[in-house]
Amino acid sequence: MFEQNFICPQCHSDNIQKFEIVYNNGVSNSSSSTIGVGYAGSFGVGTATTTGVSVSNLSQSVAPPSKKGYFGTFIKGIVLIAVIQLILGAAINSSFAAIMSWICFAGLIYWMYKNVYLWNRDVFPKLISEWHNSYLCLKCGNRFIL
Repeated sequence: MFEQNFICPQCHSDNIQKFEIVYNNGVSNSSSSTIGVGYAGSFGVGTATTTGVSVSNLSQSVAPPSKKGYFGTFIKGIVLIAVIQLILGAAINSSFAAIMSWICFAGLIYWMYKNVYLWNRDVFPKLISEWHNSYLCLKCGNRFIL
């Protein structure tokens, strides 16, 4: 029968924690509300709500991998295409600039497929699985996978 040793392979301490637990222990949410009353020529009442997330340095260092996003990549690509069209439109006739823009747009869609979709489909699941099996030794700081 296979027995898993839950000890650090470097210092042999059993004082280890999963990355997931270390990460969650270092993240805290905060929320506060304020009500104010004032008079400056007329009477006024105001409220404000503040929310935030605080993440410790240790928690950041063991943060889970995240999927790549489409929106930011798409917006950057559209801005690049617009710049190319402006440059080509000013230098050459506008029909050539339009054709080049469509070619660039097709390239953007292909790049997003290759570098966002395929990464999210093929690479991310392996990284998140590895993260779920990763540990931190609280004695020596060693990071390892069990």
